[in-house]
Amino acid sequence: MKCTVEFGVYVKETQHQNLLILYLYVYDLIVTRDMQSEIEQFKAEMKVAFEMNDLGTLSCFLGLEFIQTSHRVLLHQKKYACEVLKKFNMMNCNLALVSVMVNLKLIEELDEKEVDATLFNQIVGSLRYLYKQ
Repeated sequence: MKCTVEFGVYVKETQHQNLLILYLYVYDLIVTRDMQSEIEQFKAEMKVAFEMNDLGTLSCFLGLEFIQTSHRVLLHQKKYACEVLKKFNMMNCNLALVSVMVNLKLIEELDEKEVDATLFNQIVGSLRYLYKQ
């Protein structure tokens, strides 16, 4: 059954009234379920119907990194964040807990050089993607 609120997500009822959750993105398919035997059964059925490679346990997908422990799955974007910092030459930038200083009075600078709008949009877009995930 296709999820009505998230594009590419499908839910399949399995034995014992459990759910198998699928996420399809172009040619990639992520399968999750708390019973490994049902995942293996589903993958076997898929291999009969489609040419498919099993890449094993999920570790990276669309810039998201996954660390699996015995109790949970942790998600982070450390690699992507580092790539953004390198791309925009910000690896040695200063850490700021708050991006805006309180009570800061802004003044107009008449002799400042113009901002590169394309570069600005690339930086903001990269940060939005990082935040949105």
